[in-house]
Amino acid sequence: MAEIIFNKAALERLDSPEQPEDERQKNALFELAMIAKHEIANDQGMTLREALAKLRIARTRHR
Repeated sequence: MAEIIFNKAALERLDSPEQPEDERQKNALFELAMIAKHEIANDQGMTLREALAKLRIARTRHR
């Protein structure tokens, strides 16, 4: 879920060229933080080990 949201936020940054780059990045990071807060509140978060394992798997798939 977080991967999809991260990709969505990244795409939104690219879709709005009228905003300065740093403002788009700040908005995307804020959105990610709010989504993470919501996931944690709903017990959908993951441990650091789980996150690292998902990242490792994602990196090996894209090679």
